[in-house]
Amino acid sequence: MGYAVLLPDHRAHGESEGKLICFGAKEAEDLRLWCRHLTDDLGFEKLLLHGVSMGASAVVIAASGNTAGLCGAVSDCAYTSGRDMFAYVAKQMLRLPLFPLLNMTLLAARIFCGADLKKRSPIEAVKKASVPLLFIHGTEDKFVPTEMAHRLYSACKSEKRLLLFEHAHHAESAELEPKRYYGEIAAFMKKVGM
Repeated sequence: MGYAVLLPDHRAHGESEGKLICFGAKEAEDLRLWCRHLTDDLGFEKLLLHGVSMGASAVVIAASGNTAGLCGAVSDCAYTSGRDMFAYVAKQMLRLPLFPLLNMTLLAARIFCGADLKKRSPIEAVKKASVPLLFIHGTEDKFVPTEMAHRLYSACKSEKRLLLFEHAHHAESAELEPKRYYGEIAAFMKKVGM
């Protein structure tokens, strides 16, 4: 589409440093630093964040603060919180009891990541979103239930749009309907002034 694109690996992913993920809480801080680098050091004036799954959750959290140059954000299959995601996977997919696992996980996130997954969550962040948000989700997503997209959309206080892709499983919307997916993102980018 003619835009410059930066594709950093989140901490503990790809070639980035780190051994722990923080369910988007610390990753959002990293995104804000990348945005500051793009605006302050490289001279970009308008930025759009686009993330998928945990990346989408980090994008939503980053969109709730004062992120340099940010015009809008695309959130593809974000979860409502790290706590909700862990609870869903433990209960629905692994059939594990939530107590004491959930409390131990939340404590470990606080100790090892310095992140309170109850407070630093996408569902809390959308209540303070400062830019327009485009929520994308597949209707057949069994990893991050579609219900979470509806909850994020309902809680969002900024300009917003929810785009559902029928029959798409987790992170499959772009693959299933690429023309529609990228066409909607292009229209959103134009709408937010990119």
